Amino acid sequence: MVETNNEMQQEQLVATILKNIAKDGCIENSASITAETGASAPTVYAALASLVAEKFIVLTNIESKSIELSAEGAGYAEKGTAEK
Repeated sequence: MVETNNEMQQEQLVATILKNIAKDGCIENSASITAETGASAPTVYAALASLVAEKFIVLTNIESKSIELSAEGAGYAEKGTAEK
């Protein structure tokens, strides 16, 4: 059976994940793998899920939220509001 390019990329992604875990003991955030490899978040998740299914790793979901000012809010923060 000949491997497709996608299968080879998936194997390289899995190898990168395992290498990082071996080096650091864990991966704090899967976004670091996305940034390192250029793979999409769903692709990284699929690779992680396959490693979980094979019982090579254990995942812990950590949710984070961030708040950013809109352009209007940034303007108010910089210049103040009309009422001020």
